Amino acid sequence: GSGLESATKVWDARTGALKHQLPGVRGPVARSPLPNLYLVATNAGLMLFDAAAGALVGPPLAIEGEVTSLTADAASSRIALGTASGTLELIELRRGTDGAPRLVRIARVQPYQPRNWVQAVSLLDDGRRLISVVREGEIAEWDPASLTRRRVFPRTLQHVHQAAFVPGRPWLAISGTPDPQGMRSGKVEVVDLMAGVATRYKANTNLPVSV
Repeated sequence: GSGLESATKVWDARTGALKHQLPGVRGPVARSPLPNLYLVATNAGLMLFDAAAGALVGPPLAIEGEVTSLTADAASSRIALGTASGTLELIELRRGTDGAPRLVRIARVQPYQPRNWVQAVSLLDDGRRLISVVREGEIAEWDPASLTRRRVFPRTLQHVHQAAFVPGRPWLAISGTPDPQGMRSGKVEVVDLMAGVATRYKANTNLPVSV
């Protein structure tokens, strides 16, 4: 998807052909805990996309604020998201009595001020740990069951442009700057989410906006 378009497009990875177009879907997309189902953030809220049928399924789950980050864990069937309003939400994917999948909100908190975007979220250790990263730099671990903050990780960057979790490793990479305005010499920082140690590297640009 692109913030410059009003739709998310699904492409065939082998041929490069356009397979589906989802109008009104401009937010993050993530694999759901169930096979062939994907989570998509739409103007109406959070929805499920059936890749086999090529269609959105079920009613949307209304979300307060623009979704800026999205993740899911197959072992626990948990889904976590963050918004531009500074909120975190925990959601579960369940099947109704008719067998149809549905999204159920478990918890919601607003630990950050509006415009302090939640840049990234990740569920670790089979859904037992939730990690979040916000624009103003805080990296926090949460109890997924109650969305209470367990701890805050050390870091030196005060403004985060982008964040990425390393697949299969308890590591987080963030790009940003040591000043809160995000305008000074850019850095890339790697955080060990088990040991709680952050290592900073110089970036070859003053505004590293992706990692």
